Amino acid sequence: MSPDQHIDTDKFDPRVYVGIIFFRWKLIVLCLLVCLLGGVLYSTFAPKKYLTKCTVMIWRDPLLAVSQEASAWRSMQAHIWLLEGEEMRDRTIDRLKDKWRERLGGLRQMEERVEAQPIRGQGSMLQLSVRNSRPEYAVEYLDTLWHEFQDKQAYVRGESSGAASRMLDEELGRLEERVGEAEEDIADYARLNQMDITSARGDIERRYLAGLLSHQNKLSTEMMLLESLFPMLRGEDAVVVGHVDDLTRQAGSVSPVDEIGDSANGETRMSTLSGPGTERIAAETPEMRDWSRMKAERATLEMRKKLLLGKFTPEHPEVQEISRQLSELDEKLRVAAEVSLGRLKDRLAALKITWNALESAIRTWKNTHQLASQKQAGYRRLELARDRRESMYKNLYGRLHDLKVSEELKSDHFVMMAPVKTDENPVWPNIPKVMLFALALALGSGFGLATIAHLFNNRMQTISDVEGVLGITFLGGIPRWIRKGGASSVRPIVLDEHSSGAVEAYRALRTGILNELKDKGQNTIMLTSAESGEGKTITALNLAVMTAQAGSKVLLVDMDLRRPRLHRALGLERTPGVTDALKGEHTLGEIAVQTTIPNLWFIAAGSLCEHAAELLQKSDLVSLFAKARSEYDYVIIDTSPILRTTDASIIATPELCSVVMVVHVDRTAKPIVKYALDFLGNAKILGVVMNSIEMNKISSLYYSYQYPNYAYYAYAYSYGYDYDYFYGEGGPKKGKSRPSLRKGLRNMIERIRRTIMPLE
Repeated sequence: MSPDQHIDTDKFDPRVYVGIIFFRWKLIVLCLLVCLLGGVLYSTFAPKKYLTKCTVMIWRDPLLAVSQEASAWRSMQAHIWLLEGEEMRDRTIDRLKDKWRERLGGLRQMEERVEAQPIRGQGSMLQLSVRNSRPEYAVEYLDTLWHEFQDKQAYVRGESSGAASRMLDEELGRLEERVGEAEEDIADYARLNQMDITSARGDIERRYLAGLLSHQNKLSTEMMLLESLFPMLRGEDAVVVGHVDDLTRQAGSVSPVDEIGDSANGETRMSTLSGPGTERIAAETPEMRDWSRMKAERATLEMRKKLLLGKFTPEHPEVQEISRQLSELDEKLRVAAEVSLGRLKDRLAALKITWNALESAIRTWKNTHQLASQKQAGYRRLELARDRRESMYKNLYGRLHDLKVSEELKSDHFVMMAPVKTDENPVWPNIPKVMLFALALALGSGFGLATIAHLFNNRMQTISDVEGVLGITFLGGIPRWIRKGGASSVRPIVLDEHSSGAVEAYRALRTGILNELKDKGQNTIMLTSAESGEGKTITALNLAVMTAQAGSKVLLVDMDLRRPRLHRALGLERTPGVTDALKGEHTLGEIAVQTTIPNLWFIAAGSLCEHAAELLQKSDLVSLFAKARSEYDYVIIDTSPILRTTDASIIATPELCSVVMVVHVDRTAKPIVKYALDFLGNAKILGVVMNSIEMNKISSLYYSYQYPNYAYYAYAYSYGYDYDYFYGEGGPKKGKSRPSLRKGLRNMIERIRRTIMPLE
């Protein structure tokens, strides 16, 4: 096979699968005809069904409807479900069974499938329809169904409203009892706990407790200030300590800020401070006035001392006297500061004692006030429980009233707008629908069967089968032609004047085989096939003729010792031949006969031999053909099929020749070819020749993809003519081949046998 003929079997190409459809068009057409015939028969003989229908309206008063659109649609869906459901069907059949059971042949035949479809654009309109072959029964069935549906709706409405009313009445009675029990519990609780006295005492205790807590907070504030100030007052004079004492008393007497809600504008305002701590003390105490006087005297003495030091030395008597007076004033001020600080500490101790006493009183008042608060909280809980039950009672009472009104006014209304009637024309079978379905089924089944047939087809068809499945070289392809006499007629078709297509095919085959022989350094080939009828003999004959026409000296040897036919195709005698040479009676050179074709010599099969395999087995074929292989450029040997006899496996020795396998396209099974190749053992396989390629299909997508270099043969080859080619007669004669029906059936059975039992 040439490089440009190589097919990549791993690459996906959709043309292959489209070609499969074209190649198996007969199967698709058969499915189409069968399905269309079935559609026609069904449309003709199927029982006719008529459409019985009526129009009904289901609506609610739009002025009283309170539900949303989605709720209304759900209500309509519920009506549709009920009309199409089994319950209404059983109720209707039960009403009609006495009249129609015997006439229809049982209750099973009385069942009808009802379709309830909303009318587009009219949300409250429904069309009820039944398809039946008995229009009178369908009319009565649909009318009875509608009356049963109305009775069912009335019963459901009465049951639902009655059940809801009874449930609400029972719940109202229970709530009324609970409200009464709650009132009694409140009265008993108030009587046992003396809630009027407890409430008054609770207010008093709350005010007392608030006053104690306020006073305790003041003491706590003053104590914290004093404890914080003691470390800071170390070394301060009495005047400072006195002012700190005054300020501490003011801070401790400040009252907390009250937040009072302003009912007018909703804002919060702050109350003013009250108490003794809010007023500034105008006059100082006598002690503080004395301490201030002494500080003033000390300042005066300091000035005098400074003036004297400007005139005198420190040892001067007046300077000494002033220094003594300053020391006395400092000592008095220090003592006064210590005394004032001691008073602060004493006041802190007194505050702590008072604070502890207040703690005990506050705990007592808290316990008393907590008991009163608990009683009041329990009383409020009872009141809240009573209020909740009264609220629930009011709500349920209102719902009961609304329910009783709405059930009467807001229920669904039913009316039949158009009476039940049956169309005159049948609605089934619908011929366009049936035929469309048959067409879809035909195409689907045809394409499906074609794909399945391709997937399960095990016959040799494409180059990829040769190279991918068998793993050997594709040498070339030979077109198929129709010849008079069928497979038994063997002649050199390349010599005919109308065989230009065959000439080109064999020329390409010759080129491929000779190139392979040149690469392997041999000049002898053996043509064989797995089964009979593959076309090996005619391929060998035409290949020898084409090689001789190229100017090479060719020897054609007929070693199909069981069924020789080459001598008749060349117009020569059968004897002497190969069998005579094997017996030692002649040499190949003595029995070689030159044909009427230039450069072509022929050796016939020879006389008939019953033990041809044994004769071949004991002969030295290599020595027998040694001289012929040296005298001729090419030696072409035609042998018997591999699986029919063992002759081919004996001849196909590596030392003698290379083997060319001929397979029939779309006929030879792949397992048969594999088995035949395995049967040859270690023979040198030169390649495979695809025979009988249908040239009328070569232009189709399938074959043009698989055999790209042979597409033009379809236009160069006169396909379809008979060739009554015999030497001495006037050449070819035209006329269509007409195989008999018996022969066609026999060929079909043979192909099925080869497919199912390939190794038979």
